[in-house]
Amino acid sequence: MGRAGASGSETIIATMGAEVCSYSEYRLVTFTEGTYYVWVNATGIDQESNELLVAFNDLQQNQSVQALITNTYGPENWVKVVFENIPEGVYPLRISAAEPGVSWDRIFITTDENTLPYERVKEHQLYPVPNAGNFTVALSDTSETQIKVFDIKGRLIYKTSVNDILFVVLDIPGLDKGVYVVTIENDTNKTSQKIIVN
Repeated sequence: MGRAGASGSETIIATMGAEVCSYSEYRLVTFTEGTYYVWVNATGIDQESNELLVAFNDLQQNQSVQALITNTYGPENWVKVVFENIPEGVYPLRISAAEPGVSWDRIFITTDENTLPYERVKEHQLYPVPNAGNFTVALSDTSETQIKVFDIKGRLIYKTSVNDILFVVLDIPGLDKGVYVVTIENDTNKTSQKIIVN
C-alpha cells in the first residue's frame, strides 16, 4: 500500500495466489494501553472451513477465527479476538477473509471483556431523535418488520420492510424540517415514535 494505517478510500484487491481473498483495513485510536477485545460479525458459506484473519497494530500477526456457516448476520455470528499489550496511539486493524465465501458486516471494539457487541432491545428503538433524515432503528428481533414514516398530518412519507437483521440505518433524503412519526411493527412488537428533522 505504500503507507501505514487504514486503506482510506482505496479499494484493495487481492491478487491471485495471495493468502487472503479480501480484506478491510481501519485506523483505530487507543487512549490507554491494555487489552482490546475485537468482535466481528462474520458469516461463511463453505461446509468445510470459514477462516477469518484479524490483525491489530502488528499486521504481520494475524489471529485466526472461524465464522459460522449461516450466510446471515445474526447475533450468533459474533466472534471475538483478544489483543493484549496494545499501547496508546493510532494503529491499523485488518480483517481478512482467508478463503472465498467468508464475509463480515460489523465490528465492535471494547476494553471490557464482559461487554458484548450489543444487547438485544426489548422494544424497537430509534436514535438519534433530532436528526437530518438519517437515523438508526434497533429492532427487538429479526422477524419481518415494517417501518413507516408519516408527516405531522398523518401522510405516509416513506416505508420499507426488513427481515433477518437487528439494526437498520435509514437515510431519507429531502425531508423538510419538522416533526415526523415513525412506526415500527412486526408480529411481536409495535412502536411509534416522534422524530425531529432539523
